[in-house]
Amino acid sequence: MTHWKLIKDTKGLYSISSNGEVRSLLNGKIQILKHKIDRAGYKSVTLSVQKKKIYKFVHRLVAEAFLHNPHNKAEVNHLNGIKTDNRVENLEWATHSENIQHAYITGLCTPKTKIVVDDFHEERYGSVKEAAEAFNINEGTCRNYLNGNINNKTPLRYAEPIVVHVPIEVDGVPSLLYTRKVIRYI
Repeated sequence: MTHWKLIKDTKGLYSISSNGEVRSLLNGKIQILKHKIDRAGYKSVTLSVQKKKIYKFVHRLVAEAFLHNPHNKAEVNHLNGIKTDNRVENLEWATHSENIQHAYITGLCTPKTKIVVDDFHEERYGSVKEAAEAFNINEGTCRNYLNGNINNKTPLRYAEPIVVHVPIEVDGVPSLLYTRKVIRYI
């Protein structure tokens, strides 16, 4: 069921739905506004209040209207990683750090360092440097082993990323309709 709330600081001229639709109440007519998608992939709308144009992100409007923010977190995170899915159940307030961490977990961002696996001891290392330190070898030598430039005398290898789709809970029930990508390493 779709719920509507007035958008703050618009003098009652605009409202936002729990599904991410923005409607105008100007001149006694109710009209759904068209959105634009910015370079980063987020939906935005232009509101006109007292002859001033205001550009707002739709996901932020939904979060401000429908989600409590008791810890005063500054950013809005899309749980399923789809930037245009602005349903209230897909949004949460997050710190910048939490938002970035979520992007790495869901595979929206890829780590700059490669994960290194020790097949013998079944250990994982977050970087070549960590693996080299654990094996007490030069980092450059370790990188050469891993890249196949020289014969690998260690049980080390780069982990292979695989994408797994994990169901997202909707109203406390795992949904097969909505999933988020998670990168696992084997």
